Amino acid sequence: MQGLRVIDLSQIFAGPYATKLLADMGAEIIRVECAARSGRGGGLPRMKPGGAFGSSFPDGDTGERSYNRFAYYNEVNRNKYAITLDLTKPLGVEVFEKLVKVSDVLVENFSPRVMANFGLDYPALKQINPEIIMVSISGYGQDGPYRDYVAYGQGIEAMAGFSRLTAYPDGEPLKAGVAYADATSGLFAAFAILAALRYRQQTGKGQYIDLSMREA
Repeated sequence: MQGLRVIDLSQIFAGPYATKLLADMGAEIIRVECAARSGRGGGLPRMKPGGAFGSSFPDGDTGERSYNRFAYYNEVNRNKYAITLDLTKPLGVEVFEKLVKVSDVLVENFSPRVMANFGLDYPALKQINPEIIMVSISGYGQDGPYRDYVAYGQGIEAMAGFSRLTAYPDGEPLKAGVAYADATSGLFAAFAILAALRYRQQTGKGQYIDLSMREA
């Protein structure tokens, strides 16, 4: 996938996992992180010496580069470039739009209202780059009664009935040891992007992909 440029606006696991898979296949990934929260790891707290996330290190010491010792963040964001932008400011939006012009794919996993509030939803981005492929990963999709509910993988497992399958026959529902909804959504997103690229190759048209974690 060399030559493919992907803008990664996603956080936590589902979106970053999707773009990590593309990066592993050779795509160029550019993470756009919030300038106001640049001290956080893609929506996750950075590790601090003596903090909870430092407990897996000898004597709880994360070393001199504690900001770069968060294995969870580093694992799903390997092989990526990163910049920080403030999309609430005109200059941040201007730089972002320039990036959209020269990119192939955009992945985001905000709740459905966010990109529209920025003025950067798919209709707007399509005006900038008609061939852009945009993937929106959300808990329950971009429409419907649950669209505005924010979600994490483990909560989605319960809503989808998955937690019932992991319980003992005579016990209460249990969460899985891994956030399957996040991983599955990321995998589905990566495959959907490959299909959209094939479609664009045949038609010259971009595409919008609405990916619901619950459906995945």
